[in-house]
Amino acid sequence: MLHGDFFTLGLPEVLQIIGGQRKTGMLTVVTADAENTIYFDKGRVVLTQEQHDRYLLEKFFGGVDPRSDGKLKALLSERRNTGMPLGELMVQHGLLKRDELKHELQCQTEEQLYSLFSWIDGAFNFIEVDISSAGALAYEIDTMELVVNAAKQVDEWRNIRSLLPDMDAIVRPVEGANLEKLTADVREIADLVHADGINLKELCASSGMSELDTCKIMTGLLDAHAVELVSCPDEALQPAEGMNKSDEAE
Repeated sequence: MLHGDFFTLGLPEVLQIIGGQRKTGMLTVVTADAENTIYFDKGRVVLTQEQHDRYLLEKFFGGVDPRSDGKLKALLSERRNTGMPLGELMVQHGLLKRDELKHELQCQTEEQLYSLFSWIDGAFNFIEVDISSAGALAYEIDTMELVVNAAKQVDEWRNIRSLLPDMDAIVRPVEGANLEKLTADVREIADLVHADGINLKELCASSGMSELDTCKIMTGLLDAHAVELVSCPDEALQPAEGMNKSDEAE
């Protein structure tokens, strides 16, 4: 058993120990308000099929009631009857290409781990157990490669947090901003920022990109004065100047 807190042993060191000793089991990381479980197979980080199915449901069908959506209802029924992974069924039904599914698997695995590297406090506990009970393994990634890539992302996140310190903040478009020179992917993100403002977490969830890539684009838009950050969400809900109460009620 390997356990402790991030004050005595950082997450990169924990991952290196597990990867270097080719251990199989589960690592639980806990903070005051969050908990995350990471599975390992012979030192490699793995994603269970159940985890990935939940990810695909949230990303592609988030907020959709399967009782009222025939396509989703049929997919879930087929998954239940055949035991096939949701992603494989989506490929078979033309909802995803195979290379897109592989990309989603990789992105989810990396995002799950990279987000933990920003945790500066918390405790961890690793137990060597047979992880077959966790379900079929959908994807695995080399732990050492993960640590190297994560270190780069930690630096990127540090720069992003200096401009976007609060993910609950609201961003709004700047009136009269010139968007003509924006690239297509940046323009797509800018178009999601509607006049009333949008929560950064909501923006990341609806962008179709990773949280890191979305936030990198947002910092660029801030630098270009195309959007502005509202520290207090309530401020974004205030009526525009000159609007009276009767207008607001309408």
